[in-house]
Amino acid sequence: MGGIQQTYNYYMSNYTSTQLTRYDTHKKSELRNICNIIKKLNKESPLYKVDLSKDMQRYVIDLKESARNIKNVVSALSDGADDINCFQRKVAISSQDDIVSTKYIGDYDQEDGITSFEIEVKQLATPQINLGNFLPSNQTTQLKPGTYSFDLNTGNMGFEFQFGVNEKDTNISIQRKLASLINDSNIGLTANILGEHGDQSSLEIKSVNTGIINNNPTIFTISKNSNPNSDTALSYLGIDEINQYPENSSFLLNGMEKFSYSNTFTVGKSFEVTMKGISEEDNPATISLKADADTIADNVQELVEAYNSSLMLTNEYASVTSYINKFQNEMENVTKDFSNQFEPIGLMIQKDGSILVDKQLLLNAVTEEDAKENFSVLKDFKNVVNTKANKAMLDPMQYVNKTLITYKNPGKTFADPYVTSIYSGMLFNGYC
Repeated sequence: MGGIQQTYNYYMSNYTSTQLTRYDTHKKSELRNICNIIKKLNKESPLYKVDLSKDMQRYVIDLKESARNIKNVVSALSDGADDINCFQRKVAISSQDDIVSTKYIGDYDQEDGITSFEIEVKQLATPQINLGNFLPSNQTTQLKPGTYSFDLNTGNMGFEFQFGVNEKDTNISIQRKLASLINDSNIGLTANILGEHGDQSSLEIKSVNTGIINNNPTIFTISKNSNPNSDTALSYLGIDEINQYPENSSFLLNGMEKFSYSNTFTVGKSFEVTMKGISEEDNPATISLKADADTIADNVQELVEAYNSSLMLTNEYASVTSYINKFQNEMENVTKDFSNQFEPIGLMIQKDGSILVDKQLLLNAVTEEDAKENFSVLKDFKNVVNTKANKAMLDPMQYVNKTLITYKNPGKTFADPYVTSIYSGMLFNGYC
């Protein structure tokens, strides 16, 4: 179990905070198809002894996530577009990206009349924060040994949190227990310890959501319950005290005052906007669409960067492990197949297999009279890279060193979906 636990710990610490996209959301039929493919891959698969080193486990997860990133880029390019127009997906830009960032979420050929607008941020939406008492970190807690509990209500849900105290517990150990309880409960709250490595520490509990919903001034409440020790615990820890109430965001949209309980929202079903800072007075950010040629160049660049990133990953692990870089070789073979077609359109293959984009050559190639043929080359490259990424995402274990033990008896085997999944396939946490 040690190897599995290390794998999950690495995944949780490196990828669970990654922002998901709409291309990580799938229908039940799509998820069922993924499971069936994994079963089919393993039904006749030989039995191997796999290198279970820490580097191998990290490589498998990083490779799968790199492949998933490529597939998301391809999905975004292909969304609603035909083969020729797949790189003409619209791109939204902001004149003040540090204050307001944006991305285009409409269909590539959507025409809803909104091509630009202005936003001036007056106030950001904020979460609720409860800040407990600062207590001497390493001092033995003044809570007597026993069982303590309190109620926590968020939205329409109520929860009872219970924890134990023993004679050797310090204030910091109690705060760590509660932080783990709250973080592991997955109820839309995060708990952090302020001053954890200092003389005094406090437990901070923050809501994931922001803003005021249904005129409710709080997002969550912490209160005592019927446990006789409940009042004592809350008085000592102070986590029922609200340090910051949630607030809605306030902004001017084309000069009209608007409010939102979140800092991220959509405008005209085409633009997703995220407010990140306060605007200077009378200095709004302008949100608009890039010119068609620049949009195409940016979309090609995004695909190339996803491809280059996968090569950098295999190069990184090749320097510290003895892995045979099968994935790297497969990806480099893709570019070799396109080498004669790439250079005229501004895609320069480097010695390490990566691709460098000459933007001016690319712009010329996609705007000239025979641009249709150039788009066909880009489309073919996109499809081949997507196929390789899909293969790696479903079974990254095929790209690591392993020793063949025995072949299965052909035609007399049972579906065994977890052979690859024990370290990789089960980690499709980004899918929902």
